Amino acid sequence: MPRHTFGGSPSDYAMERVGNQLLVRPGATGTVWNALTGGSQYTDLTDLTGNPVTQVTADADGAVAFMGPNDVTSLYVDFGYTRRFALTAVDLGETLTDFIAQGGEPGGWAQLDGSGNIDGSQIPAQLDWIVASNHGAVGDGTHDDTMAIQAAIDACQPGGIVYLPRGVYKTTATLDLKNGVSLVGSHANMMVGPGMTGEDYPCYIQPATPFTGTSVIQIIGEDDGEHPAISGEQRLTNLMLDGSQLTGTSIDGVFAKGNVQNVVMENFTVRQMPNNGMVTGDVGGVYPYSWRLRHVMIDNCHANGILFTGNTDLTLDDVQVIGCYAQGIVLTNITNGQLLGCRTEWNGSHGYRITGAWGDWAGSGGMQITGCSTDRNGGHGLLVDATGNTPILISGLMTRRDGRNGGTGGGNYAGLAVVGATVPVTVHGVTCYPGVDDGGASTNSPQYGVRLSGSSSVMLDDAYLHAQTAGLYDDGTNTAVSVGPNIMTVAGATTVAVRTVDNRYKAQPAARYVAASTAPAREKSRADWVCDGTADDVQIQAAIDAVKAAGGGEVFLSQGVFNLAAQLRLEGSDDVDVEVDITVRGAGKRSTTLAVGSGLASGMHLTKVIRANLEDFGLTVAGASHGISSDSTHSGTSGHRSFWHSTFRNLQVNGPFNGTHSGWGLHLGSPFRSVFENIELAGIGNGMRMFSENAAFNPGDCQVTRMFVDTSGNNRVAYQVESATAEGVMNQIEFSMCEAINSGTGSTGILINGTGPVSHTHWRGINLEQFDKLIDVQRGHGNTFRLNYVELRAANALTGVTFGANAYNNSVLSLGALYSANTHVLYADGNTSIPNQPNRIENVRIYADTGAVISGTANTSGTTVRRGIVGSGPGTISVLAPHGANVPSSIITLTDAATIATNASYGSHFRVSMAGNRTLGAPTLPTDGQRCLWEVTASGGARTLTLAAGAGGFVFGSDITALSATVSGKTDYIGAIYNASANVWRVIAYVKGY
Repeated sequence: MPRHTFGGSPSDYAMERVGNQLLVRPGATGTVWNALTGGSQYTDLTDLTGNPVTQVTADADGAVAFMGPNDVTSLYVDFGYTRRFALTAVDLGETLTDFIAQGGEPGGWAQLDGSGNIDGSQIPAQLDWIVASNHGAVGDGTHDDTMAIQAAIDACQPGGIVYLPRGVYKTTATLDLKNGVSLVGSHANMMVGPGMTGEDYPCYIQPATPFTGTSVIQIIGEDDGEHPAISGEQRLTNLMLDGSQLTGTSIDGVFAKGNVQNVVMENFTVRQMPNNGMVTGDVGGVYPYSWRLRHVMIDNCHANGILFTGNTDLTLDDVQVIGCYAQGIVLTNITNGQLLGCRTEWNGSHGYRITGAWGDWAGSGGMQITGCSTDRNGGHGLLVDATGNTPILISGLMTRRDGRNGGTGGGNYAGLAVVGATVPVTVHGVTCYPGVDDGGASTNSPQYGVRLSGSSSVMLDDAYLHAQTAGLYDDGTNTAVSVGPNIMTVAGATTVAVRTVDNRYKAQPAARYVAASTAPAREKSRADWVCDGTADDVQIQAAIDAVKAAGGGEVFLSQGVFNLAAQLRLEGSDDVDVEVDITVRGAGKRSTTLAVGSGLASGMHLTKVIRANLEDFGLTVAGASHGISSDSTHSGTSGHRSFWHSTFRNLQVNGPFNGTHSGWGLHLGSPFRSVFENIELAGIGNGMRMFSENAAFNPGDCQVTRMFVDTSGNNRVAYQVESATAEGVMNQIEFSMCEAINSGTGSTGILINGTGPVSHTHWRGINLEQFDKLIDVQRGHGNTFRLNYVELRAANALTGVTFGANAYNNSVLSLGALYSANTHVLYADGNTSIPNQPNRIENVRIYADTGAVISGTANTSGTTVRRGIVGSGPGTISVLAPHGANVPSSIITLTDAATIATNASYGSHFRVSMAGNRTLGAPTLPTDGQRCLWEVTASGGARTLTLAAGAGGFVFGSDITALSATVSGKTDYIGAIYNASANVWRVIAYVKGY
């Protein structure tokens, strides 16, 4: 921080104005200030030789010169003549010259070179970026940068970034992207590239011929001597691969095979590859999984855009494939996958294709396609021809002008085609709008809006379908088709829009309409059955039996109240291979009401592996009755399932709101692969219970979204997942954006329990209010919780989260806000079964109001993980834990024995009382660099402790060479640090006699 020089110029004199004259005042003394008026005085001054002064004094000629305070470049001097004079440092020019000289130098300020780039040596090392140009990459489109970029990738440590500054990087061989490396460019061109427009933004990798390899970038998970058996965590960001200079038909953009996990591509473009844009394959039957692609463009590749096989847990978010010569996005056996907001257009064949054999392993789920669109693809907009039993859910699909077929249209192409598919396909919300090419040429297409042919199970509703020949085409070769009431179709050109409501759900023998006694006369005239308000279950059951006899179909209930004197039963064939679909749909959950009679077990019961779709109605319950129930017949042919591939949407179950109801809104035994959405359970005893029933079957694989539970009364449960058998356990259930509130005492928000464990339930965006216990995991593992707002009842001695003795590896990953004004326990961890697979409490925000005392109890082995627990408020919080660190639990007491055993994974502080001479055995499960402390106390006499030597044992250095006997009744402390490369514990501390 330099001082600057003031004064010394011909204009820097002490002067006084007298009349109209300025008179020089030799020897005048002045003070120095930081403002023209007011402000603060500077006293940290020196003369020109460096001697400290607090004021400035003019010389015999009246001239003024001095050094100002550090880093001050302007100030004001007051000589007592009623005004202050401004001075500016006279050496600023020298400072500026020195600064300019540092431009472009390492450590200096960044400076653009002649190409408008910054030299990589000027990027701060703190960024942990490896710049490809520092390894010899030129980026001029001419120089071969293959070896330089690969050298930068090889030099990058996992978690680091290889950065490609603006430029065109010519490559002539495949780049091998290794574990945990992010390859980051300066910009990902989406619509600008060589040959596309008159402009060229040079910021991409451009492979050129002759080219060695079959892809521009590869990611390999195979133990082949060059790659690891498990690879993952690669990133491709802000980058374009331009294949416009390649020839032939064999080079892909990105290729991955084997066990390649958690790859993310974001703001990434692949264009004009001679073969496919992206391809994945297997190594010994193992495929990549858990990939995420966001904001990705695949443009004009000469085969398929995306050709993925076996990528379990795949997410495509805003992925666009345009102009590829073959198909846009082809997905084979992509279980548990989802497409969100994707688009395929102007591809030579199908826009999307869901194909191949799906669900070939126990954890297989289906696929969700949401908010996607198509335009002017040569074949189908979206084709589903997959086989298997995993459900495909399509919602919000918008198709446009597909089935171009080389400009001729026809060809039996459709916006959405389900052809030869044995997977169940649910379509909720789809539009098709035909058209011709942008310039007006070619034939109007597609031929059909939706085409159904040779498929097993298709459910379709909420659709506007406009196509050249027919909006909806079912050729009669399908096994089961459920078409809802909200279908509108149009045939012909867009200028001829005669819209027709498709009433085939009513016209088919497998569809039945039941009107309530209170329904309008118009509805009664349309109905197949009209109820009289007493024992209305008779007419409804007759309708259900009729559609079952027809092989499945729909029962539509009018608006009004239906009084049930007996339970409605939806029964399948009791054979998993002979499936029956029955839909019961009302006019709205507040418009159609089933009043459950007194003493009934439930209003509606599902069994015998039925495929049920329940929508848009409500139930009222009292006493011990459940709203909707299910159970399995336990027959081998049923697969021990009560229902599967079912949907429950827009339902409501109301109780009396006075605490007298003791049943459940939903009481579901052996549920499987089903969806629950927008359900309200209010004023009831208990909310939703899902439970297993048979040791031969693991139910679950369900999704629950936007459920609200309002329990009334004491000792209630809002949500329960129970494994009622030791084998055959509940697993894989997703709860999203669900809420619960309680108006009694002793109640629990989420209960996970049973004779067997409950595994892998996931709760996201959950609100729980006024419960005595928020989460109670009595038995289970792998369950995760992400809570928004939670609030315990306003009473003392309540516990937020409880883990039982047989609950391990469960995680509360976030708790947005916990409010308390009482003495509450945030967590109580009783895990004693597998403490080295600890439960976790993370990312918790607490507000402790006046009088609140918030505590927590870890498990007895001290392995409970707690991090990111923060709090505020006037109350007392004793469980705060910083982010990024696991707070250790209490000191771990070891068992006294001839050889004392230590499990290092349990913690870092151990205590033992020795009743005899002992050996401290080699600690198990250590981590490199782990530090541990042992407290050893001699009981009943002096005791000698020997440290185990050899592999995994202890070694002494030159300062501490041995242990001596511990005095009776005294405690010695021994500290050691584990070195993994030497596989020894190095004794670093030894103190005695406490």
